[in-house]
Amino acid sequence: MSTETITLQVPMRLYADLTALAAEEQTDVVGVLTRLLNLAVRGVPEPCQPDPVFALIGAYRSDQPLIDDIPVSEDPDLYLTQVATGESTGEKHAWDIAPTRYSRGLDGRPVRIGAVAEERL
Repeated sequence: MSTETITLQVPMRLYADLTALAAEEQTDVVGVLTRLLNLAVRGVPEPCQPDPVFALIGAYRSDQPLIDDIPVSEDPDLYLTQVATGESTGEKHAWDIAPTRYSRGLDGRPVRIGAVAEERL
């Protein structure tokens, strides 16, 4: 590694931003500049790089709306049934998609059939 150095002049505001970023990343300004230049050379914007942990655990983000605010993790079969019917998520309610598992409650929200009996146990 070369020990030659040069002086780089940058506006004070930019230097302040670089210093703040370096503090967040627990590095120095040269480390931040090196990382940013490497990203620019590769042409890969930083936010587009997926976190490898998500691939490891199978987590993902979806823009598809929830069915009656029921999380996919709570009833994945509901979503699989919805996909199998080819319906859009916003078109039907849980009781339409899976009438053997859901009914419409008095408040207009889905109620899982058997949930009341399960709560009493």
